[in-house]
Amino acid sequence: GTRERRALRRLSVFRDGFRRDAASAVADVTLPVLARLVDTSLLTLSDDGRYHRHPFLYGYSEEKLAADPRERADARARHGRYVLDLVAATYPLIMGGDEAVDGFERLRQEEANIRVAWTWALEHGEIERLLRAISCIAAYAEYRARYHYGYELSDRVVKEIRPDDARRTLLVATARATRGFTVFRAGNPERVTADGDASRRLLPREDPSDPARVSAGWWTWHTLALGAKVAGDGEASVDHARRALDVAEDALRVAREPADVRTFSVQAGMNHHVICFGEMQRGDMAAARWHDRASRDHFRRASSHADSYGCHSSGLLSFLQGDVDEAAAVLAEGLVLSRNVGYVTATANLLEVLARVEFARGNASSAEAACDEALSITDDVGDVWLGTTLRAVKGTLLAARGSRAEALDWFGRSFAMADRHALYAFGMEALVGRAAVALDDGKPDLAASLLTFVRRHEHTPEWIRAAADARQVGIDADAAPCDLDDVRVAMVSS
Repeated sequence: GTRERRALRRLSVFRDGFRRDAASAVADVTLPVLARLVDTSLLTLSDDGRYHRHPFLYGYSEEKLAADPRERADARARHGRYVLDLVAATYPLIMGGDEAVDGFERLRQEEANIRVAWTWALEHGEIERLLRAISCIAAYAEYRARYHYGYELSDRVVKEIRPDDARRTLLVATARATRGFTVFRAGNPERVTADGDASRRLLPREDPSDPARVSAGWWTWHTLALGAKVAGDGEASVDHARRALDVAEDALRVAREPADVRTFSVQAGMNHHVICFGEMQRGDMAAARWHDRASRDHFRRASSHADSYGCHSSGLLSFLQGDVDEAAAVLAEGLVLSRNVGYVTATANLLEVLARVEFARGNASSAEAACDEALSITDDVGDVWLGTTLRAVKGTLLAARGSRAEALDWFGRSFAMADRHALYAFGMEALVGRAAVALDDGKPDLAASLLTFVRRHEHTPEWIRAAADARQVGIDADAAPCDLDDVRVAMVSS
């Protein structure tokens, strides 16, 4: 009938399915009409409550809609507004609370529709809707390891929006920062920092009462903090994270809506978490512990699965301070949180520390299982800096069970990855492992040179430097250090 034909035309604006509420809001399609379309096999209804259509039927319906430009423009506009408003409303849900899993699943289901809505918004200058939605996309990219997806949408804003007024400039600044954020795990700190710096140059004066300005400022400083962290510059990472923390805390002081309080609390917790790692890298464990507690307080206040971040830092701190049982317990707590919402990169981080903990507890098989699972995750999602660390951990585990050749191979892979991406802070552990094998092989001169290189490198984390100091006991502490080319040769030779 006429209603069914009109419904099929207007529903052609959707991609990869839609829900009943979306059909009603976008196309004025009622449940009885949807039921008749299902009965006649023009639509199918899946178990998750989404309606789908055959690709051939979609193409035919889209042609019919295109034949009436006014109807098509109206359908696209309603679709774009509905989808982007849905994304903005989902942001506080995925930051914490009981609805986080459903929020993540809704975003996953709507990825194709979000792309279409994004295109419409860019074409029609829907700056405010994009400003409200872009933070959710960046957070989704991190929590669900959809980095390419998040990069794609932020990149389109950067390339297609001219910063020729205040709000457009704010949007471009936010997109620059979120674009940099989506690549921080890919092992290119220069790209991260370049986008963060470009965003910083565009930022207007801070205004904690304007959520868009808060988002722009927070993403900018948070991205710069992560870029510095990946580059191994703990001091800069802490400084930038403190600026981001100031933005979040200023916003918290004036926030009244529960959704805003939750979002800003999680953001503040993330900043404390980054500061915690910067302090660990600099060797100030007391300061690291203080920021770890502050981070977890914020996450728990928001009932957020982001506390898996906190469990990661708490577990590592306990491990480094010798309490392996406490470390194991808190890491297990974090794994429950991260796995519950499908937060795969947090799961990999937790497993990396768990591998160290289980090895220290004498559970070699459990340590290797944790390391292998984490490696599988990082390689699947393209997490280069954690992948670099895990390859060194794998080498250490293999060396401990006497698999010398395999251990050297993994140490070599770790340093090659660090060298290729200039992630030397994360490659130093592989050099310490290689030096340990050299000592076992009766090559103290090679071990001394590698350990001296580690101890003197500006980006070596303090706890790795301490490990190098411990290994150097009894051998020449004044050995001539290798240069980088010598290190490269040592790491590929057996």
